Amino acid sequence: MASHLAKLVTGTERWERFVWTITRHPRLHAHPDRVDPAPWPEQLHGDALAAQAWWRTEHQTFIPIEGHQQAVFTIHVDVQPLTVALADAARKAQVHDALASMSTAVLDYRGLTPVRGRLLRWLAGPGG
Repeated sequence: MASHLAKLVTGTERWERFVWTITRHPRLHAHPDRVDPAPWPEQLHGDALAAQAWWRTEHQTFIPIEGHQQAVFTIHVDVQPLTVALADAARKAQVHDALASMSTAVLDYRGLTPVRGRLLRWLAGPGG
């Protein structure tokens, strides 16, 4: 997989992707070695949980350097309170469906496994 990605981003075309997640911290820097490993608060549900969650988006670009099999990587990170980012019912429904369809591996990677059910209930309706 890594070699395929390297070939893709160092080819002749500029490549970009958009990534989102729900997180329990508002930091722009989210490397696992630098983020507090504290778990999601088990006692929080519904609006109380959503009030402590964050919507993180990344716009990533890979700009190839012609003739060098290298690329410049850029990233624009934005973090907003979840309740602000998903204030619209239609957007909440889209995120609900996406979260509901995530594999165990993706949920684990994003740190969402222990909170998935509670987030799905909040996304499904008022108050969760």
